[in-house]
Amino acid sequence: MIKKLTMFFACLFLSTGLALAQMTVNGIVVSEGDNEPVVGAAIQVVGTQTGTVTDVDGRFSLTMPSGRNVLRISYVGMEPLEVSARPNMRIVLTSDQKSLDEVIVVAFGTQKRSSFTGSAAVVGSEELSQKITTNVADALVGAVPGLQIRGSSGQPGAAQGSIHIRGIASMYADT
Repeated sequence: MIKKLTMFFACLFLSTGLALAQMTVNGIVVSEGDNEPVVGAAIQVVGTQTGTVTDVDGRFSLTMPSGRNVLRISYVGMEPLEVSARPNMRIVLTSDQKSLDEVIVVAFGTQKRSSFTGSAAVVGSEELSQKITTNVADALVGAVPGLQIRGSSGQPGAAQGSIHIRGIASMYADT
């Protein structure tokens, strides 16, 4: 019984020591240009899988493991940044001036526009907003070459039916 009690206290003291070695870091992430909060910025402890994202106010809170004190902050369109961790941080991300290459989503992944050899069409929100329709699929009629939409019935709110790209009689029409 004495051995079990000694083992229990030893484990208790060791776990308390480990819990006290951790540090909680909190702060806010803002953009440099307009000083607005960055929503959804990824914050990760360098060298670990521990991380979090900022909330709608750009705020975050993270418990860091012992021995680690460097944070990596990244966000799409912003330069990634590595900073030393401390309580009540204010992190300012600068805009990434590199222009993003156009990416096309295809059935088997994504490709850069420069390496895509097929036919592609871009329908912007301006074109879609000019159409009077009850769903987005009907708004694509006439805007995308080779797109055919067949309704299942003429009733408002009925099931969509079928959508075919490059015609019903194409080689892979059923896939």
